[in-house]
Amino acid sequence: TKNTGALRGENQAEFPAEGVAANKVDAQGETSPSKIILSGNFNVVSGFNEKEAQETLEKRKSMGHFRSPSAGSAFKNIPEKNLIAGKLIDECGLKGFSIGGAQIAPWHGNFFINPQNKANGSDFFVLRDFVIKTVKEKTGIILEPEIIYI
Repeated sequence: TKNTGALRGENQAEFPAEGVAANKVDAQGETSPSKIILSGNFNVVSGFNEKEAQETLEKRKSMGHFRSPSAGSAFKNIPEKNLIAGKLIDECGLKGFSIGGAQIAPWHGNFFINPQNKANGSDFFVLRDFVIKTVKEKTGIILEPEIIYI
């Protein structure tokens, strides 16, 4: 179901948003209604720091965020246990592993990439499930997906 509405930012400025109603699945497998923003236009009215923005962009570039088509971090970190998802995936020997056209980035264990633009949705689902299973078998830890699949 397509929805349109308005979101309110920190400064209470309204901006239009377009989204799709979806069910969010939490770590226990429970679902709850949610909205996913598909597009939006944002205007910063105060507090923008050009230097900080440039530093953040450079940091993301150095981590490989823009080397290949990617949806960003595949799994959530577990801060209360001081666990970093990418490090766990690396320690399980999965960096660079691929299924179909989907690959775990060779430079960062928590990025799923599409290096040759040949992956389909099923490739990413199978890769996600394989990583969850492998990390659980090797460490006992169940990773929670960061990417919301709709």
